[in-house]
Order: sequence, then structure tokens, then C-alpha cells
Amino acid sequence: MTLDPAFLFAVSSAGDFGMNGQLPWPANAFDFAHFRDMTMGQMLLVGRKTADRLPHPPGRDIGVLTRSREKYFNTDRHYLNLSEALLAAQTRQRRLLIGGGAEVLRSIDRMHLVKTAYISVIEGSYPSDVKFDLAHWLLDGAWQCKNYTSCDSPQTTIYLCER
Repeated sequence: MTLDPAFLFAVSSAGDFGMNGQLPWPANAFDFAHFRDMTMGQMLLVGRKTADRLPHPPGRDIGVLTRSREKYFNTDRHYLNLSEALLAAQTRQRRLLIGGGAEVLRSIDRMHLVKTAYISVIEGSYPSDVKFDLAHWLLDGAWQCKNYTSCDSPQTTIYLCER
């Protein structure tokens, strides 16, 4: 597996991204298994609010992108910028996977340093308080979807996109 950084996130086909700090759709075993397989043994970088709600199983190294060095979550890995997180992941010989929230994804994507994205699209519309316009994000970032895997129950498509 490459050590180049990549985005790893899920969004509904209607742009629903989060509800009260949780995923807005019902539990999705296909997507959860993909997330687990991708993140085990790697470093997952998320924002503070996302870190507060993520499980922290052994084998998943979680870093928090934050504006301050105050301790959040149950990790000592806090980074003020992407460069710090990349250096930490490389030092540990782990791939940096950037998982969200939406603000983290948008701010890092603007730098055009990440060339790969694994995006799970969950079919449907769900109550949400955080939206993410995937079509706009893909177009603005000059992303091209190269490959996908799908599951019918519930309908979920995981895209591999590159730029």
C-alpha cells in the first residue's frame, strides 16, 4: 500500500454528511467494513468534533487537526496543519487518511496536495445538519473517478477518485 495521503469519507447521494455529530444514515455494514479495512494500521486525521465521536480501537492511529494544542479526545496526536500530520504519519510509516469532518475536507482539498480519494456514496436522503456537495467538490478539485465497488443492501458505492 502506498503511503501517499488520501481522503476517506462517506456522503449520501443527496449530500447529507452529518446529523448531531453522527452519520445521518442507518448503520451500513458494507461501508463500516471498508472504513475499518482502510484505517487499521494507518493514521486517520480528523477534526476535533469527529474525533470526539470516533471509536478508537487498537491498530487505528487517530490524529486530530486542531487550531490549538489543547488536548482533545484520547490521543496525544494533535496537529496544527497538514504538514505536521504528514510528517508524523511518515515517521510511523503509516498512510495518512483524511476522514473529515466537512470543514477539514474542504480546507485540505484547497491545497491540492492530496491526489487520491476513497468516497462512499450512500444512496438516499437523510435528515442532516451538515451537507457536503460532492459534485461541486469533485469538479472544483479536478477529481476523476477511476474505479468503484458497490453493494445493493443498502445501496452503497465506494469510488476511487484521483487527480
